Amino acid sequence: MKKYLLFSALICVSFFSWAQAFKPDNLVLYQYGDGVNNLPANTTSIVVPTFLIEYDLNGGGIVQTKALPTAANVIPGGRILSGGVKFVGEGLITLSPNGHFLTLIGHNRTPDGTTTFSGTTQRTIGIVTADGAINTGTGAKANTFAPFCAVTDNGRNIWQTSNGSGLKYKTENSPNTLDTTLLSAPANYSSVYIFNDELYFTSPESPRIGKLVNGLPYKSNQTYSTLPGYPDAGSPTQLIFLDYDTSNPQPDLLYVTDYATNSLQKWVFDGTNWITKGSVNISGLSGIADYQLTGITGKIINGNVLLYCITPSSLLKFTDNNAISTTVSVASNSPVIIKSAISGKSSFAGIAFTPGTGVVDVSSNTDANDFATKMQSAGLINSIISNVTTSAYPGIQETQLQYTNSAGNPTAAFFLKVDLSNPNNSLKYITPENRNTNGGTLATVSAMIASKNSTSTSQTVIGAINGNYFTGGTTSLGLVVKDGNFLKDATDGGFYPNLIISQNSKAYVGDQFNYRALSDSIVQGIGARYFLMKKGKITGDSYIEAQDGTLEPRTSVGLLSPTKLVFIVIDGRRTGWSGGSSILNLAKIYKAIGATDALNLDGGGSSVLLYREPSGIYSVRNKPSDATGERAVADGLAIMVNNSVLPIKLTSFKAVPSGNYVNVNWVTENEENNNFFTIERTLDGHNYEIVGKVNSVGNTKTSVNYDFVDDNPFGGTSYYRLKQTDFDGKYIYSELVTVKRLSGANSALNIYPNPVNNQIIVKCDGLKEESNVSFTAFNSTGQLIINGNGRLETLNQSLNKLLPALKPGVYYISVKGNIKNYTGQFIKN
Repeated sequence: MKKYLLFSALICVSFFSWAQAFKPDNLVLYQYGDGVNNLPANTTSIVVPTFLIEYDLNGGGIVQTKALPTAANVIPGGRILSGGVKFVGEGLITLSPNGHFLTLIGHNRTPDGTTTFSGTTQRTIGIVTADGAINTGTGAKANTFAPFCAVTDNGRNIWQTSNGSGLKYKTENSPNTLDTTLLSAPANYSSVYIFNDELYFTSPESPRIGKLVNGLPYKSNQTYSTLPGYPDAGSPTQLIFLDYDTSNPQPDLLYVTDYATNSLQKWVFDGTNWITKGSVNISGLSGIADYQLTGITGKIINGNVLLYCITPSSLLKFTDNNAISTTVSVASNSPVIIKSAISGKSSFAGIAFTPGTGVVDVSSNTDANDFATKMQSAGLINSIISNVTTSAYPGIQETQLQYTNSAGNPTAAFFLKVDLSNPNNSLKYITPENRNTNGGTLATVSAMIASKNSTSTSQTVIGAINGNYFTGGTTSLGLVVKDGNFLKDATDGGFYPNLIISQNSKAYVGDQFNYRALSDSIVQGIGARYFLMKKGKITGDSYIEAQDGTLEPRTSVGLLSPTKLVFIVIDGRRTGWSGGSSILNLAKIYKAIGATDALNLDGGGSSVLLYREPSGIYSVRNKPSDATGERAVADGLAIMVNNSVLPIKLTSFKAVPSGNYVNVNWVTENEENNNFFTIERTLDGHNYEIVGKVNSVGNTKTSVNYDFVDDNPFGGTSYYRLKQTDFDGKYIYSELVTVKRLSGANSALNIYPNPVNNQIIVKCDGLKEESNVSFTAFNSTGQLIINGNGRLETLNQSLNKLLPALKPGVYYISVKGNIKNYTGQFIKN
């Protein structure tokens, strides 16, 4: 349990819990009857006990069975949740779009008692969370008739349907008297469903399937629109949308169960209308005791759809491969029976994935590795100046992007992506001095990294950004959860959005209601000021729209999936380098790269992103807008990796000429799984040759000194690097070191000014201006930045075009003429 008492007080009202939590990606069956006693006849109004059955889809069968409350006040204020057998389609269950909340609906009546469908027996709505807790404190009016279905988006807002009293809205823990009728016509509804912040319903009456015009409304007198192309016929029970093409938020696959025709229907959206793509009628199929299809859930993986449906007697699996282009039929898509109810003693009322199951990554949303290409396709980039992506650590990718935006202004953006499904990676909330309180001191993110590393024996920080907005003092304004301890609730006005990391290494973006349900599983959490994206859409926050023209440095975090996060820091307030970004444009970047959710963190002079080089040195990747560099802030977010996967730490690497030789020396620390070193040299930073190989001394935590002698070195200026190779074949390179020898065929370049800011001139003694040469330029890590042929003037033009985008540091130039080769280096301020 968390140590935060106010938070605990919020969630302890009307919760009924079990010791065992749910496992993500399993199924939940809502079962009527205990499987031992006979069910009453379906002509009666007798209610029965209900159960949640967790079913492992990977061959594990039933994981656990959870009995729902059968008596009042099992916990304070607790309501009964029983089921009625009179109406097929009662008791459909739903999983919220964010995967956090399972919603049930039933009767507030002791099992074996008689319910009424017109005015006296109240109804109960249950909210179930991943930790195995159920809140039965929400009542629904007695005139709800048969309680068919309910859904929530965040554990607080609830929409419910019945077969005779309209579509209604209420809030969690509200009494049965506080229901708001959104639609009274049609009167009969089968189910309610949320997709992309839109509320849909099914009905045995016209229009069969409808969508409310105002998104997720809570006021009366709403209107709806029909689903274009869907016929005004049949009795659709429950539906599921799936999104094959995620470049457009419009769903393109629709599956519907129709209990009146005993069929599963398929529809595909053609951009204007929903087009029928067949149906599977299960009437007469062997092994199924009844054929009334009711509940449905499913997912799409690599273009293939898996659907799980129920009849009162059976759990069925349907497969629709290459779903976007196929038509289903009973011949091609006949279901497989996964589980059967106990005849006469139990029946299935609802089906969903377990709470805690993340939003399913869909088919055509390829991993957003090339951020620049996606941004350019979205019209956010006019031209790319520099685009460098590296991956020195498993599951972690860094991109440094310099471009001109759609208005032609230079912009520098820095991306750091982490895959939390890699068990070696984790996301941590960091504080000044690694303190366990909110407030007290401020510190730079560099200092926080040092504090975190000094107290961690098993992990090391790889990258980090600044975090929460903070007061003029030292207190973070948003949510603060560090290593499972709630240091601050998100109670400050406007600071409700938050990012949380659960014990199963999944990330969630939500508001003050979302994180409440996951209280016992949250290990890290941080607050933000504004939602940039929610559920695949740019938020319509009026402040974001109003600030469209305000360009500032920005810090942000977004989700590509529940286990893939990306930090984005954009420089600003630096003329000629990067003017910054508006909040709206930042949201558009996340939209372009395929994010589902994103948050705006503290920006301005606080914006900073640090990254650990394989050598162990931390580098501030961006250019903070403060003249003094990094600003002291209240907290931050850090990506950490297990030390077992870190490359060795190279504390020193030198190459020194000595007569006719070059002595190469290096010192390491923390060698683990290291096999050998390869010494390589180059004249141009592009073509390397192997000089020698030195075996590692083996696993050690102490310093090791290595030496190697190159007895046939290049003349003039050359460059050396180390390649360190592990036993598993993985390798990394060191930075380059420069060696200058007087003999040889190389001559020195004349480079001025040196150091340089934004203009440079390169000349070669003895080289005619009209001479054609080949030239290369590269940075201190050996990464090629220019490679071309032509006159020396061409080299100068290429360099001066690129200079504004180059980071401060040492750069190397090689020019090859017909007679002589020239080498040199310059320092970029």
